[in-house]
Amino acid sequence: MRVADLIIVVSLAFLWYCIVPLLGIFLDRNNWQWFRQRFDDLRAAPFLNYTSLYHGTEPTYRFTGVFESITDTKILWIRGESITVPVNLIGAQIYVFSLSTVQGDVRRIHWNKVPTLIEGGRVYVGGSLGMHNGRLVFTHTKNEPLIIIFYGGDDRSLNERVIWAGRNNNQYFNRVTPYALAAGTFSFLCIAFSFLNRPAFRLTALIAIIAIFTPLFPLLPPGILLTNLYTKLWQQTRLLRSYRDTIQVALRRENQYLPNGEYYGSVRMNTMPAGVPPLVQAVGKSTEWTVFGAIHDNTLLPFEPSDCAALYGFIPGNPQKLIRFYTVTAVLLATAALFLLVAGIGLNIFCIVLLIARIF
Repeated sequence: MRVADLIIVVSLAFLWYCIVPLLGIFLDRNNWQWFRQRFDDLRAAPFLNYTSLYHGTEPTYRFTGVFESITDTKILWIRGESITVPVNLIGAQIYVFSLSTVQGDVRRIHWNKVPTLIEGGRVYVGGSLGMHNGRLVFTHTKNEPLIIIFYGGDDRSLNERVIWAGRNNNQYFNRVTPYALAAGTFSFLCIAFSFLNRPAFRLTALIAIIAIFTPLFPLLPPGILLTNLYTKLWQQTRLLRSYRDTIQVALRRENQYLPNGEYYGSVRMNTMPAGVPPLVQAVGKSTEWTVFGAIHDNTLLPFEPSDCAALYGFIPGNPQKLIRFYTVTAVLLATAALFLLVAGIGLNIFCIVLLIARIF
């Protein structure tokens, strides 16, 4: 076996099983960041009602209701409390949370998968209105991308779920990973069959066959123990980033009027507020609490806004310091998690090399 052959096999494995999925990770991360950012931008848009449907002048609107029907012309009908609104699905970014529970992740679907969803589920839509076949409909445009979210539970729960679940869970398996695995498998099969009938290169063929199963290395003993630790650390990293994003969303709307006219702000307190839910987990012992919500001149404590997209609750500690803490800790945990994953793969590769050395 030539060293050059081994370098080729290792390089192909690194390309198809590492580099290409890594590119997919960045693509997926950017897509989920865009989703959260677009939802956050739409918090400033007013809710569509009967008056604004025909006389509104705002560039964007929000609307929530019940999934009523979908037509052959790709028009989705959403039934609200007082009006039923059509939505043009062409070009829209469509996401689905669990329709039966407020738990679980979100996934993106194509418009032709919408008819398979259960009628009667809740629907959120945000974007601009345009003319379609003589009627005003929610329409996707380049400047105002249209997002549609199907979900279960109440409208206020969607607000938190977008922040917490609107991010990729298992980043290695993304939309480009299946193509990378198929290309890698094909490449190694070609190498194996090319050298299998040549006795001097059978070790090369064997290594090529083993390389096909490289994506399974993290799931094999003894490295799977480190893979499990990687999974737990990565989940904790995801949680900390959700805490960070929650605080940032609250601060971004602070000291502003909501679309419904309520003033959104915060109050600093030296004691924990009673009857107010926490927005994030406390870090150590808190000496100050910041309560976010709607504020009136005659109220001492913020109350829950009527706009379901506005966060309501307290943050235990200084918000800016917590953002820095969550950011730094998430980076450290993510680095440790990736180190454990690579170490587990390396451990399994070492064991396989020892096994091959004993055989040959």
